[in-house]
Amino acid sequence: MEIGWSLSVIIPMLLVAMTFGMGVVFGLGGLFHAYYFVMKKDQKEEWKLQPKRWPSNDKVKMAIKFSAMNLVFGAFTGVTLALWVLNGGWSMIHFNASDLPLFWHPLSFIVCVLMMDAYLYYSHRFLHTPYFYKKYHAIHHRWLDPHIFTTVAMHPVEFMLFQIGLILPMFILPQWWVVYIAAIVYTFGIGLIDHSGVKFKMPWWTFHGGDNYFHDDHHKFFHTNFGHHTGLWDKLHGTVRKENRQYGENVFGGRGTEAAKTNVKKNEA
Repeated sequence: MEIGWSLSVIIPMLLVAMTFGMGVVFGLGGLFHAYYFVMKKDQKEEWKLQPKRWPSNDKVKMAIKFSAMNLVFGAFTGVTLALWVLNGGWSMIHFNASDLPLFWHPLSFIVCVLMMDAYLYYSHRFLHTPYFYKKYHAIHHRWLDPHIFTTVAMHPVEFMLFQIGLILPMFILPQWWVVYIAAIVYTFGIGLIDHSGVKFKMPWWTFHGGDNYFHDDHHKFFHTNFGHHTGLWDKLHGTVRKENRQYGENVFGGRGTEAAKTNVKKNEA
């Protein structure tokens, strides 16, 4: 299947990609945000993960600006990769479901999600080393109480690094294209839920499990709870937040310090 690289192909694909990304974050996400942060503001104790904090209008606008910039960049990246594959470029993506065993479709979804989860954990933890945190990742942590517009509000270099984690499986893992897209959509959906600022109880059959306090605590306490889909890698490396440890923006390493021996400046709301 080859469709060429002409502008008559590229422009419509870009418009579709940008419309989808913007529509999800600012359309559906905007309605979600309005429902809770505007209509139910007076009941925030019931639904907000951090009811004592509230995003300022300036910070909401800043999140929208960074998100819009990254969504446009993501659309260009996605369209480029799609055209590469559709024009015969090498990948492990299959267009016919029958090319692969039936049992492999659900299994490849699980493997793909775990691959993305592992990459996102280790790349995220890398961004929490002092140099890269201060130079790039600190932008994403300007929002101590995340909301849905902060999902992709980050430095473009960070956004590019995370995109690599979503791209790699298409060159490593043989998959039906529908399964691969489903894994990406699932990953994006988890990101939206984790950054929503609204209490969610995840169904038992999801990889995520539990609730979305896990990632919200990452924003609240900074260098801990690095995982995306699951807490698997945090448990493996001992970076799950513990009640008897002290955390803060200048306490690196992922494990905190002994509260009695640390004098960490309190986070400002």
